[in-house]
Amino acid sequence: MRIATWNVNSIRVRLDKILDWITQKNIDVIAMQEIKAPDDKFPYNNFKDLGYNVESFGEVGFNGVAIASKFPMENIKKGFALDARAQKRMISCEINSIKIINVYIPNGKQVGTGDYYYKLDYLSKLKEYLISLMKDTKQIILMGDLNVALSDLDVYNSSQMSDQIGFTHSEKNALQDILNIGFFDVCREFHKDKKLFSFWDYRANSFLRNKGMRVDYILTTKEIFEKVVLCDIDEKERAKPGASDHAPVYAKVNINTGGVS
Repeated sequence: MRIATWNVNSIRVRLDKILDWITQKNIDVIAMQEIKAPDDKFPYNNFKDLGYNVESFGEVGFNGVAIASKFPMENIKKGFALDARAQKRMISCEINSIKIINVYIPNGKQVGTGDYYYKLDYLSKLKEYLISLMKDTKQIILMGDLNVALSDLDVYNSSQMSDQIGFTHSEKNALQDILNIGFFDVCREFHKDKKLFSFWDYRANSFLRNKGMRVDYILTTKEIFEKVVLCDIDEKERAKPGASDHAPVYAKVNINTGGVS
């Protein structure tokens, strides 16, 4: 099963690029964030024409998440009951008895503001939610834009980024707390000592200067991680004209999917 996560930064603006990429990579399940479209404007038929089932949870101009899957999706849940602001940031389902969670963590905007503490609260409550899920299942995949760079290898310059949004000690500790309950950062496990970025700001020629951050993740429980055979970031997608400011992250999991890839 080939899975991917991608902050697409507007599903309608980048639809052709997304469809081309998932076809080229033969992606079975893709989690998309920042779709920036209400459900009645989501391009469901374009995905269905390629053989995908689709569920979205979106709004006009902001946030929004969606999952497209070649497999049937069961127990679909939209929203996060513990979200203090009830924003459209989480959608989940079950695919082949695996719990798939797609989440778009708040950016936090500026350290020390209400938005920053909302972000920390969201990460803390996400950990609580995952702990409760793990009482019932050990097969969980969490994908999304987590808006936190975890280590010095995940930012272009750790001294410059120190105490900047997305790289404060509190944010990093909150994400590490999630890993500590039994999740694996799959891309980092496959690239132990390599600088990895998944986001490059549109400003200041950040991509050309490789001033990036790794904020997009595939996290899995041990039971799933043991079946992962590859994980990478497709930086070439970020280089294309009109690209999202994020690159897709993808992985292959060797599981029985009833004859589908």
